[in-house]
Parts: sequence; structure tokens; C-alpha cells
Amino acid sequence: MCKQNDFLPSRFFCTHCHQEGVPCLRKPGRYREPGHLKRLYCPHCKEVWNHVEVRPIGGYTYEDFLLEIKYDNFDENGNRRKHFKNLKH
Repeated sequence: MCKQNDFLPSRFFCTHCHQEGVPCLRKPGRYREPGHLKRLYCPHCKEVWNHVEVRPIGGYTYEDFLLEIKYDNFDENGNRRKHFKNLKH
């Protein structure tokens, strides 16, 4: 049985406007791979776009998201052009 403090918050950042969307709590065992893309409604764009998931622990950070923006790694639909690990050289 999960306790309420077992949940980890996930932050989601829109691949279109690059602003933070609505956070989500995930149960243990329901975590996604680092940098997971999820289609969510963006309160800033007022449309559904891919959002990148950033967790407090894991292999994808907010700085990784900023790096992907810098190298224009998201196409017009919010999908990745290259895996984010390929941008780190």
C-alpha cells in the first residue's frame, strides 16, 4: 500500500511555449523513462501539446530541457528530432 508521501511530483514543460504546465504525482512503479513526452493541455497555449516530464530524481533535468530548446530538438508537433542524450557531447 502506498503512503501519500511515497508519491514523487513530476513537472511538465510544454514543448511549444516552453512554460511549465500542470504538475502530477506518480505512484512508485508508475514512473516513466527520463524525459518522457506526454500529450497534455497547456494552460498557456490553450491547446494540447507534448510536454516533457521532469522529476526530482532521474536522468532528465530542467537543464536538459533547456538544452533541447537551445538546439531546437522539438519539431512543429512537439516530438523529438534526436534523443536528448545525443545532444550532450
